Amino acid sequence: MEMIGKDFNPMLKLKAAETKSMVPFVYQLFQDHMHLVTDDDMRLQCDLLQAACKEAITFDTTLRENGRRLSVDVQDKLLCTYKRFNVLYDRAGGVQHPKSHLMLHLICSSSYNGNSRFYATYKDEEYNGIIAAIAKTCHKQVWYEAVFQKVSVLRKVRSWKVVAADSGKPLVLCKR
Repeated sequence: MEMIGKDFNPMLKLKAAETKSMVPFVYQLFQDHMHLVTDDDMRLQCDLLQAACKEAITFDTTLRENGRRLSVDVQDKLLCTYKRFNVLYDRAGGVQHPKSHLMLHLICSSSYNGNSRFYATYKDEEYNGIIAAIAKTCHKQVWYEAVFQKVSVLRKVRSWKVVAADSGKPLVLCKR
């Protein structure tokens, strides 16, 4: 079962809407079984992950409790909650992914797109796939910078369009 990782590397892999039910479940598991953790380092990691789960629950609850339009205060709460989640998750040893950065854009764009609970775009999913493919081509020591560099090149290339020339002439790239 890929969702829970391998015996030598256990992890919980969730996609999109799966987190809405699984994160509270994992939080409750921490609540119920934390007393069984005796190793100090493991206890700290569990405490950090439990706190990260709580921030994720707060984030989802904030989105659920608000309508399509989000006030500046709600947007600020979402941003602060997500930043706290990232710090806790990072300190617990979690690995950041390109989607982590996209979440910041999602929050920042909520001033004009509104509550993300009310929309989903295939364009966002397309970007996730493109960024994942780009990240696979980058060396792990510099992937963060390399991903941003390659995405900026891709955006530049996409700003050009192909125009079919008349009478069998070759295609010409023109600035949009």
